[in-house]
Amino acid sequence: MTRYLAALKKAYPPAHAALAPNGAVLPNEAPDMDCAVALYAAHDGQGPDGQFPPNVWDGFRWLNVRGIASTREMLDGMVKKGEWDDKTTKLVDHWAPGWIPILSNGCGDHVVIDSAGTFTGKRGQIIQFRHDDGFRPVIAPSFDAWFAVWVESLEAGMWTIDAGMASLWNTEASTALFAQRMPGYPLGHKVKRIPR
Repeated sequence: MTRYLAALKKAYPPAHAALAPNGAVLPNEAPDMDCAVALYAAHDGQGPDGQFPPNVWDGFRWLNVRGIASTREMLDGMVKKGEWDDKTTKLVDHWAPGWIPILSNGCGDHVVIDSAGTFTGKRGQIIQFRHDDGFRPVIAPSFDAWFAVWVESLEAGMWTIDAGMASLWNTEASTALFAQRMPGYPLGHKVKRIPR
């Protein structure tokens, strides 16, 4: 993993501390975020806002620190305004303040670090947010666990590359490795509606 971070540091500029609260490159709001913090200290996502470089995980790309902050601010604001609620019910956990978006597919879906412990009570778990779907798979117990398996699967050549987009896509081998290294994941959860 150290070798992978060193390669990233060469390829991408480091994140600027001023872009994140309290001078942190990435707010360390949950346990087992050491790799996430190191990753953003090594490089700032996959490029400036508005660029769409190759995807690194099933159609998702790394957000830069500015993208993390703006996406989080926008979605937290939508929750406060009741964007997904209707006149009689409130949608719970469609988006939860405390989620830190780190990957985006550019279409409104994100992979997030959950600093709130939504659904399971486990802070730091990795959740996939689907903007137009109520299913919220918890894909890993922590960023460090997810990242370690992702790097292992990359080094073992377990991904396929879409030549047209130069994007990495999961194969049966990488899916099996994730299941082996993180037994019981992904966990299926759904958002729910409660009366107002």
